[in-house]
This record gives sequence, C-alpha cells and structure tokens, in this order.
Amino acid sequence: GKAAMSAEPRAHIRHDGVVVVSKIHDPNHLPTALSIVQAMCLFTAAYNHRMGYPVTVFTTRPVQVGTGGERFEAMLKHATHPADLHVASDTQGQSLHEHIHGLSQMQKARLLHRCNVSAIEELDWKSKCRGTNDAVQIGYGWQAEFRGRQIWTHPAMAKYKYMLWLDADAFCSAPWQQDPVDTMVRNGLVLLFDNMQGHAKRPPELARVMQDAFGSAVCSVSMHRGQLVASTGCDDRQTRSVALVHGFFHLTDLDFY
Repeated sequence: GKAAMSAEPRAHIRHDGVVVVSKIHDPNHLPTALSIVQAMCLFTAAYNHRMGYPVTVFTTRPVQVGTGGERFEAMLKHATHPADLHVASDTQGQSLHEHIHGLSQMQKARLLHRCNVSAIEELDWKSKCRGTNDAVQIGYGWQAEFRGRQIWTHPAMAKYKYMLWLDADAFCSAPWQQDPVDTMVRNGLVLLFDNMQGHAKRPPELARVMQDAFGSAVCSVSMHRGQLVASTGCDDRQTRSVALVHGFFHLTDLDFY
C-alpha cells in the first residue's frame, strides 16, 4: 500500500515487534556519521519520541579509535533517545575478503571478471565493478545486496515482525500526523511505501531466476489505487525494465520477506 493512501489521522498506537532500521557504510567518515545522526534526530522529533520503537543502525566498517568514529554511537544514542539503540555489523563481522571467499567458485569468478582483477586481495570497498548498468563501487553494490537480500535473515532482525526503514539522508520535515506503523498493522500489509519512482534495468538472467524460484517472472509493476499490481507471463525480450518502489522510506513485514 502507499503511505499517502492511509486512513484518516487517529491516535498513535504502539505495536509490538517493530524496529526502525537504517544503514551507513563507514561510521568513521564524519559527513556520513553526521547525516544519519541528523536524520535520526529529526525522525525522533517527528514521530518516535511518542512511540519509542527500538532503532538498529547497520554499519559496514567497524568503528576505529582515533578517527572520531568512537563518538558516533554516543551522538546517535542522544539523537534516538528515548528509544533503545543497537549498532550492528551488516557483514556480521566478516571482512570484505572473507565475505568474497565464502562465495561459490562461479560467483567469485564472475565478480573478479566484473571488477577486472585477477585476485580477491586486489579488491576493497572502493573498487569499481561493472554491473548491469555503469560500474559502481563494491561498497555501494553491497548496500543494495544487503537491503535486498541479506537483511531478511540477519540475526539482528530475528526478534522483530515489522521493519520501518529510513535512509541515512531521509530527513523528516514535520511531525507525522498519521501513523504508518499502525496503518501497516491494522491493514495486514506486507509493504507500505511512500513513493514509486524510476525504473531499473533487468539483467538478462533475471527472468530465468524468477521463473525458477517462483514459477513465473514479473514483466512489469504498476500502481492501482495505492496497491502494487504485477503482470507476469512475458519473456525477457518483452520487458527490459521494472518500476521500483523508492527505497528511502518503507515498512515491511519481516516474516513475509
């Protein structure tokens, strides 16, 4: 459902099993750290000071003493008060090289080819690799991988039912008159979002992967009266892109995904 389609304003009701989630790559990088601190401060003022939903912030790089990063968690805790705060590793403590070594031989070979290197040790988070579009840094590719796949089974999410995702640069500009979590729960939604913007190119193998996993492939996605509608039954030659829900703010049913 679309956030703008939610019901008339009503008293905010706190629900169990809800977590607020965001992610940054490097807490030692001051502009990044300050961005998420500001985002969480505004979110607290707009909504969460009333609800007190716990907050989990994922980071890829660990905090390094002497970089200013050790102040990150203290600043974030102040910005999210009175909510409980948990800072977690999105790689579950693995280095980039350890994570790559855990891939299959085919996956490793494909990654090395796309990154134009001959050995894993040549790669770091800033290495640029070719995807279906332009080359992007591994760190950026990893955040997409984490948000789209890894987060659903991350141990930090295990005890929660609903996730409210807020990008590190998504800044609330006014108090929330409507309660998106209550709308999500009351209507039994699996996805509540605020915007649907742009299209993503489909790699040639995507139709086959969807067909193998679900028995059909999504050809296109549209929105009708606040609901997502998918068409199926085409082959990859018919559709080269799919409309996307904008990821800066959304709520999801973690059990469903």
